[in-house]
Amino acid sequence: MASIFSAKAIKPEPFSSARVRAYILNAIKKEGKRSRQLLELTVEYWNRKPKFVEKIYYRNASPILHVGPDAAFLGPGQSSSYGDAGQHWIMIDEGHATFDVMTPDFKPKTDVPGGFGTNNPGAGGFSHVNPGKFTFIRPRNWSESLTHIMQDEFTDEIQSAIEKGLQPK
Repeated sequence: MASIFSAKAIKPEPFSSARVRAYILNAIKKEGKRSRQLLELTVEYWNRKPKFVEKIYYRNASPILHVGPDAAFLGPGQSSSYGDAGQHWIMIDEGHATFDVMTPDFKPKTDVPGGFGTNNPGAGGFSHVNPGKFTFIRPRNWSESLTHIMQDEFTDEIQSAIEKGLQPK
């Protein structure tokens, strides 16, 4: 019995690295915005809030996303339009020693280390400066916590962006 077989060559669409790169950049921008929103929860009850910014740049053709208070991106001699609020956030994130002494009713606004959205209005304040005696402010580790929270979703978003960029139009 005879059979007829027919085949037709389909010309593939040319690969566009610019298209893949655009999808990846859009995914990074989306994740940067999400990261900034999470960081803004850490200062929900602050009187003077730092401005959080997203910076995207390329190193060795790989996109890099940095999110943090604008003070983290300032060079020597540059100042933030938000005063020292960004530097204050960095010191609380990392923990630091201070000469300040808190009042007995002091309750930090950011009580849970590494927590997002767990702030409380706080109470009390500084009573005086005690020269020669340090008080250590425990680190809140927001930066580290953000990395752990974002890692899986960020990876999934980038993978999805690559797949979309490789799809034919």
